Amino acid sequence: MSAHDGDGRDRAESISIDADSMTKRDRVIPKNDIVKEGSLVKLGGVRKNWKKRWFVLSASEIAYYSKSPATGGTFKGGIVLSAVSEIRAATAEEVGGKAHGILIR
Repeated sequence: MSAHDGDGRDRAESISIDADSMTKRDRVIPKNDIVKEGSLVKLGGVRKNWKKRWFVLSASEIAYYSKSPATGGTFKGGIVLSAVSEIRAATAEEVGGKAHGILIR
């Protein structure tokens, strides 16, 4: 049996979670499941500009929000970790000259 994202796609086939397919209530990660959370900057998918987002890491996913959910932030997207094939430090060239980048595929 395979797990599905909210739109019916198999998680193994898609590493991203679409904000449109989930309600805000569905995307709140229980406090006990949070490994780490905080503010990071990510490269936009459509517009290639850098956006500050609030990230929440759990054992199964990385979710990101417009700001902290505790202060009313809305779910923007996420990454299912079981579908990730590579996580590594990114070179400055890969992240537009930014320091301390992470590449997730």
